[in-house]
Amino acid sequence: MDSKLIRVSRTIPASLSAVWQVVSDISSMGSRSPQCKKMIGFPPSSDPVHPDGVTVNINRRGKYTFWITTARFLTVEPKKELSFLIPANHYLWTYRLEPAENGGTTVTLERLLADARPSLINSVFVKFFLGGDEAFSQEMAAGMQETLAKVEEQALALPYTS
Repeated sequence: MDSKLIRVSRTIPASLSAVWQVVSDISSMGSRSPQCKKMIGFPPSSDPVHPDGVTVNINRRGKYTFWITTARFLTVEPKKELSFLIPANHYLWTYRLEPAENGGTTVTLERLLADARPSLINSVFVKFFLGGDEAFSQEMAAGMQETLAKVEEQALALPYTS
């Protein structure tokens, strides 16, 4: 598996508005992501979902492995695209929303290495604490599929919005 780009998609039978409402609600990221347990706007009372908005993220794998990262939002185009960069490892995360033929929404979640290679500290952490690049990339792809399944679940639970 290519660890520089992981992309998963899902067509959700919900409106663009409903799906956008879910993916842009970073306060509930922990309920969707198997790894990112919390995204907190920085400063804490701020709404970080705007270009150059910043979050502090608490990530966890299993019982004993956890780490903290930050994110900086790069693109916030309502009902279209949300992207943020994790400076510590140079990965760019992007949610892209497109209308689907059935009236629903196709959402694509992508993790792209935005630099020539991940940082040295990230490479060492992945190798020694997360099982190595190949195993961790496979775990990430499965986790991203799980995240999109939960986006669907949460979007379908919302009242209909157009």
